[in-house]
Amino acid sequence: MRKALTALMIAAGLCPAASIAQIFTGLPPAVPPLTGAEQLPADTGGSPPSIRITTRQLGQYGLGLDPGQNWLIAGDATQNLWQRGTTGAVSSGLVVFGPDRWAYWGTAATHVVVSQDLTPNATLPGFGAAYRMQRQAGSTGTDMLCMAQEISSVNSRMLQGQVVEMDFDVLGGANLSATQVGIYLMTGTGVNEGVQKLAFGFNGGGGGSVGWTGQNRVVGAQYSPIFVGGVVQPAVVGRVPTNETEMAVVLCMTPSGTAGAYDFMDFSAIQLRLAAGLAPFVANFSAYTAKLLPTPPFVWRLNEAALQYEYYWRLKEGAGIDVVANCRVRASGPTDCFINFPAVMNKVPTMSYVTGFGTEAVAGGTLGPCSGLATTSSFVPTQRGVSVACAAASLPAAGVAGFLYDYGGAGVITADAEFN
Repeated sequence: MRKALTALMIAAGLCPAASIAQIFTGLPPAVPPLTGAEQLPADTGGSPPSIRITTRQLGQYGLGLDPGQNWLIAGDATQNLWQRGTTGAVSSGLVVFGPDRWAYWGTAATHVVVSQDLTPNATLPGFGAAYRMQRQAGSTGTDMLCMAQEISSVNSRMLQGQVVEMDFDVLGGANLSATQVGIYLMTGTGVNEGVQKLAFGFNGGGGGSVGWTGQNRVVGAQYSPIFVGGVVQPAVVGRVPTNETEMAVVLCMTPSGTAGAYDFMDFSAIQLRLAAGLAPFVANFSAYTAKLLPTPPFVWRLNEAALQYEYYWRLKEGAGIDVVANCRVRASGPTDCFINFPAVMNKVPTMSYVTGFGTEAVAGGTLGPCSGLATTSSFVPTQRGVSVACAAASLPAAGVAGFLYDYGGAGVITADAEFN
């Protein structure tokens, strides 16, 4: 056993052959620290089947395969809740939130929309959908179009001074006019300043009074070519400034000519990871083919819905008689109904309502529709929930408990805690 251990240590370069006498009677008094130049035989699956690789190569490979935290939420379009709808509003210059956690913008001359793509050629094994960023058909505008996700200041602070790696899958539509995908890692020194300011500062080249405080491009790289009908996997590596307090990832395309019906890029498996082992690949203006680094596989999270609910939640009325909330009739005025959010929200949300739902119209449980919905005047939303007033033509006696129900209407209750 000791002889085998000795041979292995000598082959790995951990101790010279002259130390054999020490090995036979026990391990050396002190093993010198690793320098990264040590070599060991390994079966790489290539030809010849066994070659020598350095411990530095092995360490980089191991760190590159770390299946740890993805700092983005809803990187997979299949897991996105699409609470605002699977086709977003067209942006002609303003920032629009479409898929949960993702915002996008175009210009007055170049319009863009982000929607859900379920076509088979847009997906890889394990992925049932993609984010389609598309220039509107017939458009002659050729300004840059982008989609982005802002990482909260609480989370982005944990990345200060760290090496990070971002990769994703992208596919070109049949009429794709852009030849490159722009990949950007943006940082700032403010606190949750929002995607509106990010977009203004981004299009202006970074910085400026309309952008984030201290807005900075950690990475600004172009990757090409994007294959029509085929998936490629770009990657970038950057080092986050030690003073950053907010961060975002931005994906862009710059079209040309007149847009056809399929002038789009499909994105899926978007991830941002800590990658200390990829420090030698930090390149602020270069993108790689992800498999050459190598990059870790995409890892799905089981709590993805709760993470999305922390930033946005929309309750739409259904056709049944499902209970939505517990209620109590006030002595004068409407019924108070307290609604618990499905997750503690990122901040106190902004509420909006479309009238609908129903509650007890008279004692004994007879239902009647709400003639109006609003936040109860004596309460304000919290990160955990909101008290909603259901106005009705007639109500049971004061103090009667009841429920707020789905009532077959078009009611909508929305809590928005995004960084707008």
